[in-house]
Amino acid sequence: MAQEKKDFFISYTFADRQWAEWIDSQLKKASYTTVIQALDFRAGDLSNNCLYLTFRMLSFYAIRLFFSLLKFFL
Repeated sequence: MAQEKKDFFISYTFADRQWAEWIDSQLKKASYTTVIQALDFRAGDLSNNCLYLTFRMLSFYAIRLFFSLLKFFL
């Protein structure tokens, strides 16, 4: 049986887990369905299929990640 698609897949870095869980709770309060790494997957279980199970992907990262990557491009 096919799984019902969720509204959002929430992607984040480990450092932003608390923000991701907060966003997840706010979306659920607004009656959206979500897939989030911390709550919906076991360690090593995250697969590319999660993108096919949702209508939208919400991805966010701390600004420090971009600054740490910037040194590789300058």
